[in-house]
Amino acid sequence: MEEKIQRKLFSLLKRFIDKKVSGTTFENSYHPLARFIRDNWGIVKPSEEEGIIISDLFGDCDVFCTDKSLFKKGFNLTEEELRERARIALKRLQKA
Repeated sequence: MEEKIQRKLFSLLKRFIDKKVSGTTFENSYHPLARFIRDNWGIVKPSEEEGIIISDLFGDCDVFCTDKSLFKKGFNLTEEELRERARIALKRLQKA
C-alpha cells in the first residue's frame, strides 16, 4: 500500500486502540479513508489481503452503535468490541 496512506491508516487505528479518540470519531474518520482507498485502488495499491482487512473493518464500523435504544446484541458492536476489531485489523495489516 502507498506509504502515506498506510501511515495515516495505522495512525488512526493506533489512536483508537490507545483510546485517544472515541468510537464515533474513529468511525467518522475511518469511513472516508476506507472509501478513498477503495476509490483510488490503482494509486493506493493495497494488496488483496489489505483490501479485505480494510473492507472487513469498514463493515465493523457500520454495525458499531452508541445509541442504546437502537443497539441489538449479537448484531451491533460496542465501542470496546470495535476497538478489539481495530486491534486485530492493525495486527493483520502489519503482517500483510
